[in-house]
Amino acid sequence: MTGKTICITTRVDGIVSYMDANMCIQIHNFDILGAVNKWLSMSDKELHLRIQKAYERVHQYTWNRLIQK
Repeated sequence: MTGKTICITTRVDGIVSYMDANMCIQIHNFDILGAVNKWLSMSDKELHLRIQKAYERVHQYTWNRLIQK
């Protein structure tokens, strides 16, 4: 996500608590091809918005901020 690329993830415990549904492409029921097809069918605008949201979210979890908490 810090590399400003699309994030494809599963609904593994822990990840879901940090990611909104519209930030990443989620793989459901081992349907990897479905996730890839969703990615390929996105408009450039939608893809850019997801990438930007994920990029902003990941920067909320920098080491310095975790230490402060």
